[in-house]
Amino acid sequence: MLVYPDNNIIIDYEKRLKVLPFNKSIKYVYSYVHLEELKEAKNNLDNLKNIRFTTIENLTDGRCVFNSDNNVPTLYKANPTNIYSIIENPISNLLSQKLHDASVHWKVDSNPKFLMEKLGIKKIEINNYTPEQIAEKHGNLICFFVEQTCNCKQEVFLSCFNILNALGFWQDKINKGSTMNRLYDANHAYFASTCDYFVTNDRNTRNKANCVYKMYGYNTKAIAYKDFIETINMSDTNKSKSNH
Repeated sequence: MLVYPDNNIIIDYEKRLKVLPFNKSIKYVYSYVHLEELKEAKNNLDNLKNIRFTTIENLTDGRCVFNSDNNVPTLYKANPTNIYSIIENPISNLLSQKLHDASVHWKVDSNPKFLMEKLGIKKIEINNYTPEQIAEKHGNLICFFVEQTCNCKQEVFLSCFNILNALGFWQDKINKGSTMNRLYDANHAYFASTCDYFVTNDRNTRNKANCVYKMYGYNTKAIAYKDFIETINMSDTNKSKSNH
């Protein structure tokens, strides 16, 4: 079982506010996005880096998912210290800035009414839909719209998150960092698509991720921490019963 914890789950685990279960069947995974978010820290970054590198290494045993040469999310063994040194270089920072700028100035986000008319969706309706209902009722149209402007699956996830947000589906509160946070959320969801579970307590991210997973046929399930723990406990109980 491959499990991708959201950044806040890792932080809570690091602070001993949450316990993540370990057994032979669970393998935790991280991506460079966890380290990109680390760069946002304002104070004691050098000290925090060392702590976070150790936390991620101990939790995941160096299992890192990132894009292969064919732009396919693939699992590798990689030390977080080495990954951080890669994303710190000027070229990487430039690419990150371009992606951020593209996200900030994403044209549909500023004109959701146009998008709703284009897709024939009413905001009052979409607020009541489950991720499965969105995928079933509007998935084909949304995917068609998204794929006109995207070159790879990672961009697809970001565009889908932006579209769903613009339509009002588990919409993020508008503040200074909301667009950048959605960029991180979409990328976490993308890399988590290689796993069985994406564990996140962010309901907006969870619902958007499950919608994209459903639309594109991924088996990944975005799940809250509490539900993940219950799932693991139930699995352990069933295994125990079967052994008696």
